[in-house]
Amino acid sequence: MTPQSPRLVGLHRFGVALLASLMLAGLLPGAVLAAPPTITPATGGTAIPADTAAASPGTGTYTTLGGPSLDGTVANPIVAGTWTLTIPSGFEFQSGAGLAALSGGAGCATLSVGAGATVTTSAASVTTTGASTGVCSIVFSGLAVRPTAGTLPTSGSLTSSGLASGPAGTLTEVEGAAILSFRVAPSPTTLTAGVPFATQPTVRSQDRFGNLRSDSITLASVPASAGFSCTVNPKPTVSGDAVFAGCKFNTAGTFVLRASVGSASVDFGTAITVNPAAASKIVFTTQPARGTPSSVLSPQPVVAIQDAFNNTVVMSATVTITKSAGGAGSLVSCGPFATTTGVVSGSTCRIDAVGTGYTLTATDGTRTSLPTSLFDISDRIVFTTQPSGAVAGVAFTTQPVAEVRAGTSTRSLNDSSTPVTLSIASGPSGATLTCSPNPVTASAGIASFVGSSCRLDKVGTYTLLASSSGLTSATSSSFTVAAGPATKLGFTAQPSSATTTQAFPIQPVVAVQDAGGNTVTSGTNSTAT
Repeated sequence: MTPQSPRLVGLHRFGVALLASLMLAGLLPGAVLAAPPTITPATGGTAIPADTAAASPGTGTYTTLGGPSLDGTVANPIVAGTWTLTIPSGFEFQSGAGLAALSGGAGCATLSVGAGATVTTSAASVTTTGASTGVCSIVFSGLAVRPTAGTLPTSGSLTSSGLASGPAGTLTEVEGAAILSFRVAPSPTTLTAGVPFATQPTVRSQDRFGNLRSDSITLASVPASAGFSCTVNPKPTVSGDAVFAGCKFNTAGTFVLRASVGSASVDFGTAITVNPAAASKIVFTTQPARGTPSSVLSPQPVVAIQDAFNNTVVMSATVTITKSAGGAGSLVSCGPFATTTGVVSGSTCRIDAVGTGYTLTATDGTRTSLPTSLFDISDRIVFTTQPSGAVAGVAFTTQPVAEVRAGTSTRSLNDSSTPVTLSIASGPSGATLTCSPNPVTASAGIASFVGSSCRLDKVGTYTLLASSSGLTSATSSSFTVAAGPATKLGFTAQPSSATTTQAFPIQPVVAVQDAGGNTVTSGTNSTAT
């Protein structure tokens, strides 16, 4: 071993003594060592879409971060030096984009960031001179980042060094927008109503780089069909795939299957044809309604042979319609009907006598329908509440009410479709009846004009007519319309051409009138000078 020179030994001993003294000073009571400023991490980088990757087919779009910042205090000042942010692998800064500025009060007066930020694709830095004396921050703004590739998973932290070290914000790349595809095609493409696909569809959700997404995918028919269903719908994806089960159509027709999540959707390219199941019932698809003994039912009955899912089954059959309940009338001119389409429609069916509570039943020899809704055969209208308390231009105090009847005294309780129109039967020439609405549709056989605010515009004695096509009309009791309150003066005789100093051949006549121009002959305002 080579002996050291006395000079080297002396220097070594001095260095050891100096180090020992510094360590001792740190341990002495009251000794203070300044800590570095704190770092507030950047925001906005935890969900950067893979679609924005620099590599094709990415868009290369940058995501702008908020911050980060370096925050100093009196005890932990920002001093002269350089603060550097290094971007993690898989990401890059937008070169030249971003600023660095001071934020704070008087404590920033002795600190400077010079020209601000220097940004390359891999790092962003700022160099300070001086030192802060109080609360002061260096804040990055406008730093823009993007993934370099679309492959997942990619995540990391901005690394801070220099004036302070540690993580300065997380960058995480996530899946891009959903692109859907039918990974397993549904089959067959011709189905029977109520029978599920033999091969159920599987829909994949992935982004443009092929990254599998976690989504809840909805499968629907176009046009929309209340008869389409799946065991679970929407269906969550597992490893990007939504594996559907039990998908079927109950409604016959031609449809397209559409898978969607959010604004993304895809149609299965082959149309799905759904045929009816086996015939199982016969139904009235159009119920017969009101009629008169001399006119056909309106509307006429329509009957269809259907499967269990209410689809019409195209088939040949003979359908017989019969009266199953109601008054004494008989069903006439109503079949039997032969069909090759599974549908029959009456055009001349009628009941030949008044009555209430009629129903019809249909059969094709194998299936028998449920009875139709109740309907009535009516023959007349009667007033049950007479109009009264009338003043010209003002709604009647008592508004009229009429009934649709089957015979003299039986209200047509099952009639909620007959329109009843009110008009003037007798009264002064030129008078106008105003009702809103008019006509009024009967409800349970009652046509009430209570809400119509019916009024007449001229004084005089009137009767009103309640009518509806095919029914005997009703005429109200007579009632008088008096003048309304005086509102104006009006000329009832106009003066004619005259010669100077001679009396007019026709002298003017002025009357006190109501709003409708009727002369007011009584009351406090009926006289005037």
